Amino acid sequence: MEHERFVNTLRIKFAKEQQDAFSEIKGALDKSDLEQAFLLTHTLKGSAGLICEPELVKIATAIEVKLQHGKMPDADEVSLLHEVFNSVLAGIEIPAKAESAQEIDKCRAADIFDRLQPILEKSSADCFLMIEELEELPHSQSLIEAVESCDFEVALEAMLVLKEKLGI
Repeated sequence: MEHERFVNTLRIKFAKEQQDAFSEIKGALDKSDLEQAFLLTHTLKGSAGLICEPELVKIATAIEVKLQHGKMPDADEVSLLHEVFNSVLAGIEIPAKAESAQEIDKCRAADIFDRLQPILEKSSADCFLMIEELEELPHSQSLIEAVESCDFEVALEAMLVLKEKLGI
């Protein structure tokens, strides 16, 4: 169960951070910038591997190998990459965020903060497993960014500020 939550968190992060990956790869290919296209494809391939998407890894690897050898991928490969990439993104459900402090369950928020604080104080990467819950809270983006970058001191500060802002 914990592994599934972790992978789901990675999938959400992938959808947010890689949403423009195909258009960036296509742009580099259109400019015949094989080096940039290679780097972008390599990053996409690695990210797809982290979220257990073997079909995307396979097509990205095929394109990456061609680019590594100074060759352009053919139109069918690029089209397949686009199709598989869009399919992966479509399969990732990004949770809706609460819009205001009035929409949150303050007991739930207090529980999240109570569990998060000792983890941050220990500088433990276990806080990464709480990102999905943090996304339920309004105004939590700076806290989430600090957690994602493993900047525990900044995350603890951001959590305390958010806690006060939400009146918890």
